[in-house]
Amino acid sequence: PTIYDTKKTLSEYEAYLLRHNRTRLVWFSEYTRMCYALYRERFPKLAEDESFLFLDSDAAISNERSTVFDDHVHFGDRGYRLIADHLSANLRDLLAHKR
Repeated sequence: PTIYDTKKTLSEYEAYLLRHNRTRLVWFSEYTRMCYALYRERFPKLAEDESFLFLDSDAAISNERSTVFDDHVHFGDRGYRLIADHLSANLRDLLAHKR
C-alpha cells in the first residue's frame, strides 16, 4: 500500500503529508496512483498465470484510523505490524490448504 492510493481514512498527520508533498513532489502522487492502479489491475492475473501469490496489503491498513505512515513512502511501527500480521495470516491460510 501507499499513502497516495489507499482505502484507509488518513489520519490528520497523513493528510498533512499529502498536502505538503503536493507542492514539494509535483506529480509524484498522480504517478504513484497510476502505478498502483496498474499493479492492482495486472498482478492478480499475472500471479495466477505464473503461479505466484499476490496480496494487496492495503486491506491490512484500510480499517486503521491511527497513523500508519511515518512519511509519504515509509510505514511506522504500527503500519509494519499490520502488514506483517496480514501477510502472516494469508500465508498461514495458504500453507494450511497445501497440506
